[in-house]
Amino acid sequence: MKRFLILFGIICGTITVHAQNYLSGVVYDTLNDTILPFAEIHIFPQDTVVYSDTCGFFRFPTDNIRDSLSVVVKYIGYYDCALKLPINNASSPVHFNMIPRILDVDTFIHPIRTMKFGIPKVK
Repeated sequence: MKRFLILFGIICGTITVHAQNYLSGVVYDTLNDTILPFAEIHIFPQDTVVYSDTCGFFRFPTDNIRDSLSVVVKYIGYYDCALKLPINNASSPVHFNMIPRILDVDTFIHPIRTMKFGIPKVK
């Protein structure tokens, strides 16, 4: 029984150490703190692109990175967000707050209204 507990502790410790070799984060809208799904995350120096899921969450393995990594998050309608992270802080989740390019929401045309009534004339 004692050997089993020691073996179980070693396995759990190995899994925990391996789980810490990831860069993870969430992409948010700055104005209303909503998540932004399917954001494009560029990770340098490896020239890798990952995408956030439907909850705005992403995860990237950092096993082969030695010093630091640069992360650029892109989302349509938002300014790019760039951040340089030391590799020792990469295990904690990073929150990327994206700033919208167009702050006036009335400039967008509602798709259902456009299908029913057509595009309104600008005076």
